Amino acid sequence: MDQIGSIGWITLIASLLVGVVLLLSRLRDFKTRDWAELGMMLALAFALKFFSFQFFGWLRIWPNGGAITLASMVPIFYLALRRGWAVGVFAGILFGLFDFLLNPFFFHPAQFLLDYPLAFGVLGLAGLWRKQYILGIVVGGLARMTCHILSGVIFFSSYAPAGWNPWLYSLAYNASYMLPEILISVGVMALIWPRLRWVSEAAH
Repeated sequence: MDQIGSIGWITLIASLLVGVVLLLSRLRDFKTRDWAELGMMLALAFALKFFSFQFFGWLRIWPNGGAITLASMVPIFYLALRRGWAVGVFAGILFGLFDFLLNPFFFHPAQFLLDYPLAFGVLGLAGLWRKQYILGIVVGGLARMTCHILSGVIFFSSYAPAGWNPWLYSLAYNASYMLPEILISVGVMALIWPRLRWVSEAAH
């Protein structure tokens, strides 16, 4: 916990509060079709993650959390790009909460927030770059990785090999699965999004 100072905690908490207020202010604008598509994409995201571990268990080799999946972030990115950042963030938060229920990995309330609702919620930030979808996916993926890095530095620094800086260890650990996850998401979305762009434009 000493790896991040009081200013860092104040900044983190203030950012969370601002984000919650902004998200709540947008929830009332959700339309029926937003909720319907949100439910379908969440189901698809969980199906992709389930099949990843059911049939490709070797993808989950990281001892302290984290895994490479079969593009399980893509449905969240799709929602964010198609329906906007608020829908994407809300879907990501729900995905993170359900992921915790299915695979609980809990040490501290702040660690829970960083590794689950916040980490997956920030994937929805991709919706802020709807005209530059690859940039949006990269930003959303790196934002999730940043949450995991902070969690690693604060709560898992004791696992760092002797002589390793906790920040460097957490960066290396989380980048080892998050960078492939981001590349997979970019590749899949590069294949499907140009073909679905007209659907997104017609919906707005």
